[in-house]
Amino acid sequence: MPEVPALVAGRTLVIAESGDLERYNLDLRLARRRSTPGESAVLVTTETDAEWMVRRYRSVTDGEPADSLGVVDTVSGDQNLPATYAETPTAYVPGPHEIERLSMALGDVTLPRSREVRRRHLVFQSLTPLLESVDSGVVTRFVRRTTEESRTIDGFSIFRIDFTAHDDATMARVRELADLLLWVEESASGRLDFELEHVRSRP
Repeated sequence: MPEVPALVAGRTLVIAESGDLERYNLDLRLARRRSTPGESAVLVTTETDAEWMVRRYRSVTDGEPADSLGVVDTVSGDQNLPATYAETPTAYVPGPHEIERLSMALGDVTLPRSREVRRRHLVFQSLTPLLESVDSGVVTRFVRRTTEESRTIDGFSIFRIDFTAHDDATMARVRELADLLLWVEESASGRLDFELEHVRSRP
């Protein structure tokens, strides 16, 4: 695991990967490491369905029940709520390009506030499908609105992106969204190399 500073409320970490490195679960592992008991998370799927995302979560939490999660699924063709998701509130969006519906869905899976739930973090599976189908300016406005103005997400946010799929101009826009930018490359031997960039400092 890379050494990443504490992710305090309002901070955004972008994990820029060389290709699809989802199998390493860096986003969920870092979210788990930087969360404290009683905090919750909203997971947004843009590449796989909600069931797979919840299984990924459980794989890094030793099988703990996902009762502190909400999921926004932008991939599943079936918009009905399976019984297996009973413990995990799940909202469906027809596709990752439906930015306005995605914004509304984040509010739909908000968990009730209680003394036990102090913060809600966001783990966004990948920005790449959005950037491949929607103007990058629209995507950056959505991210800013979600991480800086939303009442739903009041903790930290983690976004993955495949930097090999985008040009320099797009990556420059994405860079502007991050407090921390973690560059991740996989060597031929399967080793992960990390480079952490502190993009901006905020009080």
